Amino acid sequence: MSGAPAIVQRIVAWLPAPVMMNLFRLSAVGEVPAAQLWSGAGALAAMAAAIYLLVGWRLRAWDR
Repeated sequence: MSGAPAIVQRIVAWLPAPVMMNLFRLSAVGEVPAAQLWSGAGALAAMAAAIYLLVGWRLRAWDR
């Protein structure tokens, strides 16, 4: 993905799959900076909350 524009690389870096792979890789390292761990966990939590809210909104719209 080195040929993609910088903005695309930044967006892809924060999608769930790369974030989960990074956290998995960090779990095998040993000592990890807390800020790096919390930024990845926070990104996953934010994505999960956004998906949860989106699904809930769509279900409410279909229920009407």
